[in-house]
Amino acid sequence: MKKILATILVLAIAILPMAVSAELIDLVNEDIQITISKAGTAPVIDGKLDEDSYKQIPFDKNNYWFDDRDDDHLDFLMNPDNVKAYISYDDKNLYVFLSGSSDFYFCDRDMDDSGNIWNRSSVQVSAGAIDCDGSDYLETGFARNSETGELVWNIWYDGPDGPDDFEPEGGKDFAIALDGGRLNYEIAIPWTTFLPAAPKVGDKFKFNFIYHFYDNASQDGSDQRMVVEFSAGVANSGKNGDLFATVTLTDEVLQAAAVEEEVPDAIGGGEAADEEIVVNVPKATPTGDAGIIVLMTVMAIASLGVVALRRKAVK
Repeated sequence: MKKILATILVLAIAILPMAVSAELIDLVNEDIQITISKAGTAPVIDGKLDEDSYKQIPFDKNNYWFDDRDDDHLDFLMNPDNVKAYISYDDKNLYVFLSGSSDFYFCDRDMDDSGNIWNRSSVQVSAGAIDCDGSDYLETGFARNSETGELVWNIWYDGPDGPDDFEPEGGKDFAIALDGGRLNYEIAIPWTTFLPAAPKVGDKFKFNFIYHFYDNASQDGSDQRMVVEFSAGVANSGKNGDLFATVTLTDEVLQAAAVEEEVPDAIGGGEAADEEIVVNVPKATPTGDAGIIVLMTVMAIASLGVVALRRKAVK
């Protein structure tokens, strides 16, 4: 009887982590619908966010959040500030800007081992035709070696519907930059690498991304990969492009924000005016017709005074 109870206890302990993972899996949203706007000006691919060329897409707890091993970092992964996504497009490219916390940034991969960047700090970006399923889509990956700064990329799947191959060049087609406490990935993906031709307003396509973190100093001393996935379809549901988010192109064109000109406060109108502008105003000198009249009057009075003095002197 004791052996039976011990066996049941061992099985219960083994199943518990699976139950935690199941709770995370329940967060999956397999029908994410988003719209994206056209960039008024093509962004400079430098890893710095051009706010006038991108629009942030909604990304919250209804989407798929996943920890590859356990829930030690669940609070971190489910904090929406730790992964932000921005997307736009123009006639040539789909533009993707992914910004994440640099708290768990570690990547020791280089181009000789680019196929394994998925289990280090990196991003995966996938896109396909609206009717893609299985692995019939473009799946790309990008990373930056945390020691050398080398930019690394990999193509796991070529988009079968696109006539062109995607061979990204670091600093031209993609950039990865540390910016304060964030690690930014910026990518320009030509439409014809996953679609037959550039889409038009109202057209739809499938899209997904994964932001990988890596804790090489976790509490138990082991290496740990952590994953935030935008929609189902790659890390968390096998290779299935049908589960990707559906993206619709809108006719909205992103424009530079209007710059408001600063108007200085009126003189004497407050502290700012006292600090910024000091003006010495001289006593007004009469000008124009009124000034001439006043001047002539003064001269006439003075003349009368002089005449009166002379008469007095003569007497």
